[in-house]
Amino acid sequence: MRFGYPVSLDVAGRRCVVVGGGPLAAQKADGLLAAGAQVVAIAARPSPGLREAAAAGRIELVARCFRAGDLAGVFLAIATGEDPVSNIEVAAEARRERVLFNALDDVVHCDFAAAAVVRRGELRLAVSTGGKAPALARRLREQLEVRFGDEWGQLVEVLDGARRACLPRTVTFSEWQRRWATALRDPQRLAERLAAGDRESVRDGVLRVMRTGSGPS
Repeated sequence: MRFGYPVSLDVAGRRCVVVGGGPLAAQKADGLLAAGAQVVAIAARPSPGLREAAAAGRIELVARCFRAGDLAGVFLAIATGEDPVSNIEVAAEARRERVLFNALDDVVHCDFAAAAVVRRGELRLAVSTGGKAPALARRLREQLEVRFGDEWGQLVEVLDGARRACLPRTVTFSEWQRRWATALRDPQRLAERLAAGDRESVRDGVLRVMRTGSGPS
């Protein structure tokens, strides 16, 4: 099975390259930017979206065809197939430079399958089909975007604050896990309360469970 081990990469501050100049390249650049990457777009025919992003200083734009040496010092590269350059050429350069590589709709040359991602603050919901059915992954992402609102990102922040407030841990790890299971018995309800502006009460409830081991969150 290819791409059988899902991971989340830290690209923050790392140089990442998108090869391609159309709407797909702009989408990939936006996704990398959302993760904090330093994005370079290489495109013989850059789309208006890429030009605007470059003009705003969000990305570096190299307005020409891909060349050997373009992946030197790069952490990750994505080829969208929108420029007159062979994925084989970019993949070969990625191998030489030890760069993680993904080519859209070209599983053979990929090191990883890019998941369809819903971002809610620090919460990431990723759907992957191992590159076999990207349209299905996108459709499921659309459904998840409706299902999980911004309140779920708030819930992550509340839980992180409660966790740090209870450290260092004074109970066994199994008891720690049990308390978290109790605190998160109904995460949907917690998210709904956060959406209604009840943040302080949610935090206090989680803290009470984590500190005493009992009581509703």
